[in-house]
This record gives sequence, structure tokens and C-alpha cells, in this order.
Amino acid sequence: MKSYPLRSIVFTASFYGVTALACLICLPGMFLPRKQFLNIVVGWLEAVYWLERHIMRLDYEVRGAEHLPASDPYIVAAKHQSAYETMKLHILFRDPAIILKKELLSIPIWGQFVKKSDVIAIDRSSPEAAIASIQAGAIRMKEQGRPIIIFPQGTRVPVDMSAEQKPYKVGVARIQDATNLPIVPMALNTGYFWPKRGLLKRPGRVIFEFLPAIEPGMERGNLLAKITNDVESASQALLHEAIECEKNMISLPAAFVWGVSALLLFAIYTATWFALAGEVKKQYYNLHLTARIEGPVERHIEGLHIGGYPGPITITADQDYLTSPKFNLELNNLKAWAWPIPFVPAAIEAESVTYKSFEYEKPFVTNNVSARFTVWTGSVVIHSLKLTKDAFEANGEGSYRFDTNPPGLDLDVAVKNSAQLIGMLAADGFIEQKPAMFAAAAFAGLQDAEGVAHVKLSLDNNALYAGPFLIRKF
Repeated sequence: MKSYPLRSIVFTASFYGVTALACLICLPGMFLPRKQFLNIVVGWLEAVYWLERHIMRLDYEVRGAEHLPASDPYIVAAKHQSAYETMKLHILFRDPAIILKKELLSIPIWGQFVKKSDVIAIDRSSPEAAIASIQAGAIRMKEQGRPIIIFPQGTRVPVDMSAEQKPYKVGVARIQDATNLPIVPMALNTGYFWPKRGLLKRPGRVIFEFLPAIEPGMERGNLLAKITNDVESASQALLHEAIECEKNMISLPAAFVWGVSALLLFAIYTATWFALAGEVKKQYYNLHLTARIEGPVERHIEGLHIGGYPGPITITADQDYLTSPKFNLELNNLKAWAWPIPFVPAAIEAESVTYKSFEYEKPFVTNNVSARFTVWTGSVVIHSLKLTKDAFEANGEGSYRFDTNPPGLDLDVAVKNSAQLIGMLAADGFIEQKPAMFAAAAFAGLQDAEGVAHVKLSLDNNALYAGPFLIRKF
């Protein structure tokens, strides 16, 4: 069998680039109705299909479409060899209901996308729970009029593995018992072009073949045997057809493939970069820290600039000033930057930060603040945080949750010259004298040989704690 490493590498890089862009678009799409969200998903699948055709020279053909019922829902019992067929289900069928294991819904971000598309999730905690969940889900999808897709072998099966090694499971028969719907077997040869494991893929023509429908009423054992025999024999025939077709395939010169692929990747990256830069600028202008702040919040930005192409998206501002009925916050010579890749850490630094609470006469001013962080759904993971004020220095890492009320903070901090800072805060009235004494004693007791104290900062019911010691209530 031929190997196509160049095409495979370029396609894989392009695939992940398009997928990253789709994930960014899907995040706000989570707030849209399911139908509009699925339009985004189908757009991503069509973009991947375009990459398959133009980089891998991989296309597909559908045979036996006349065996699909013209109306009413039905069950499709499909061979499962590759990720390729899973990315064609929303193209082959109208709003398919896909059966998968419940654990997949727990995958961060991706699991939420899958849940939004409304699937049948199997609870595999026990055989009884699995049967109940699959039948209840199938009945629900029948009521919605959606085709139900099941892979009876339960997992991707390589082309050289037989049905005896990975037998067909009885779940498809139980779905038919619960719904009284016809079963349409689907054979395919996707595993030859897009193997279960490994990077290498092959150009060619994938075949999806629908076989005659099996009406309800057949004895369960005979039904499973018929599905197995029909799907396996048809899939083997399609595999041999793919091997014969590959022998006659003419390959394009490698230099041509490299050139076209490089231009394509550059175009995708450029479009992604400027789309994200525009969104970043819009979001930055519209950013209002209104959560849990009483009254209106005003924001004034001077010298805002967004650039950095083709490197990280970079935001700079001479001054960013925010005022509310309770406080003012001023950041000077602000700079923030991040690569246009989902969930890649971003960084921010400010030459000075001034916090003025109307509860106190004096503002709190730092010399420098810098942080490196990743934003997730409902939280910020802080990889590094540095704050300096005169001889005082604090370095920390942890997390901040903003999807809870009150918000949550879990920060491990290494503090140098803590006594100086606590003394200044107490003198300026930011900390009462008694908590300041406890905090100073605690930090002194935690210092190592180099004079650095390690302490955990946390928020609990709008109160800030350093270890077990209360610092301030908000």
C-alpha cells in the first residue's frame, strides 16, 4: 500500500487550524438555539471536507440512497472504522441523533459542544443502566423525527479485524424493540483511507453504501446475524474496490502539493488572526467589570492599539481608567498579548496600577503588575502573577472563578518583604490594626531562610484570607 506522508502532514496541520477556528466560533454559539449552533458545526464539517478534497484528494460517494426511508425516522446500523464517518454524519443525514458513551460529555469544551447537539448518551455504569439510557434516548429521538445512528460494534474497528474479534452488540436490536423503526445497515471503507491510528491518510474515494432496510419483527439473534453478515460482506467488497482503485491513481508532484498547502495554511492563519484581532478589539472596548458592582461603571481608554501580525495579537494602551460608585482603577502603559490559538496562555503587564476605594483616603499604587493566564469557561487559570511595590514583591499561581456568587479565589503566593507591605496597608487604613498584626505574625512564621513567605490566598463569602487569617471583608 502506498504512503502519503506529505499530504497527511499538511492536511493534519490545516485540519487543526480550521478546527481551532471553529471552536472559537462555537463558544459564543453555545448561547444560540440548537439549530443555529448546528449550522456552525456543519460549516466546520464542510470546511474539513474542502480540505480533504483539495489537500488529501479524498472524496466520498454514496450508494444505495434509495434504501433510506423517504419519511419518518429510522435507525442506521453503521460500520465504524474511522473518525472520517463521524465527520460526515451531519452531511449524510438531516439532524442525526448519534449514540455515544456518556463519558465523552465530560471532556472539557468539546463535551459541551456534543451535549449542545443533543445526542443519545449511554450510561455504562451497569448493563441495566445502559439498556435503559439507550432505549429512552431512542424513543425521544423518534418523537423528534430524527434518524438514529448507532455503531453496533461500539468502537472503531481496523479494516483487518474481523467481526469475530469485535462482534456486533445487541444494542441495535434493543433500539428497534423500543422504537419499532426499520434498520438500514450501512457499509463503508473509510478505515483504508483514514486509519484508526497514525497520522498517515490516503487519497481516493470513500464509499458509503446503504443496504436494504430490515423491518421490525425479526427474532433478535437472527437480526443481529443479518446485520453482521450484510455490513461485513459489503464493507469487505468496498475495501477491495478501494485497493484496486489506488493502484491506478496518479499522484501530483510533491512541490505542487507543498506550495498549494503552504498558501492555504497562510490564508487560514491570516483570516483567523484578523478575525480574532477584530473581536479582541471589540471585546476590549466593551469590557465592563459590572459583575457584582452596584451602580454604573464608566471606562476611558487612551492610546489603544491592536497589532502584532503575524505574531501574537498585542494590545497596548497608554492608560485604561475604570470608575464605579465604589472605586477607581487605573492601569498605565498596559500591554497584553496572546497567540490566536484557543486556550493558549495570554500575558498582561502594566507599568503601574492605582486602586482608589472611596472607603479610604489614600490610593493603593503598585510599581508593576504582570500575569500569564488562560481563560476557561467560568474561570481563569493563573500560571504566574507578579506584583511589586517598592521593596515588596509577590509571585503567585492558582485560579479565579467568576461564574460563582461570590467569586472564588485560590492562589498560592510567595511573598518577599511582607512586613513592609502590611505596615503600609495598616498605616493607610486598608487593613485594620488587629488583622494586620495577625497577618504580619503569620507571614513572619512562614518565611523560609531567604525571607520569602509562602501562603495561600482565598476568598470565602466575600472575605479575603491569607491561610486561616482574615485579611479583609468586602
